[in-house]
Amino acid sequence: MADNVDGLKMIHTSVNRSVPYGRAKLVDKMVSKYHLKLTLKSPGVQRMVAALVGA
Repeated sequence: MADNVDGLKMIHTSVNRSVPYGRAKLVDKMVSKYHLKLTLKSPGVQRMVAALVGA
């Protein structure tokens, strides 16, 4: 039962964040092929880091 719940959470996150869903190798392949690197980042984190560093 816990596996089903974890799987559903992963699908839910994938759909809501427009992040590729699947095993790591498949996700890496899709990210490279379709230039989706930014979809794997948490929103806002990079801007906060850049602001703190002064970039």
